[in-house]
Amino acid sequence: MARKKLETEVSLPQLNMTPMIDVIFQLLIFFMCTIKFRTMEGKLQSYLPKDKGMRNVAYQPLAQEIRAIIKYDETTGEVKFWLAENRMANIDALMEGIAAKHAEYKKTIDRPVPVIVDAEKNVPFMEVVRVLDLCTGRGIEGVEFALPPIPAKKQP
Repeated sequence: MARKKLETEVSLPQLNMTPMIDVIFQLLIFFMCTIKFRTMEGKLQSYLPKDKGMRNVAYQPLAQEIRAIIKYDETTGEVKFWLAENRMANIDALMEGIAAKHAEYKKTIDRPVPVIVDAEKNVPFMEVVRVLDLCTGRGIEGVEFALPPIPAKKQP
């Protein structure tokens, strides 16, 4: 009787670990083969010749932006338009100025120059949409809207 008790106590289930180890190695090899490393942006290892190059080419500064400013006079109810610092008579004059500047920049620069619409918070939304519609109607892409000014923090 004592012998039967020893046999039941000794016969614990055994797990075969070989297939599990094989699967883990297969997964490890799979992930090692499919991993993509990120390249460091902004740094390129390059060895350029120092005795050759374009030395007599004039540097051409890039245009910053075309800024259309829209203000609303609450006392008269009149909407006023500016192209940068120049006051425009009406929205048609503003669009002519924007189109002229855009065509001028397009001749010299191969990238699109943004048209920034800077409207005060009390300007009727209809006027902002009119400027946007007129710009897209003339084929001007890259119309952006300026953020409202951030109020200064009060010091205690």
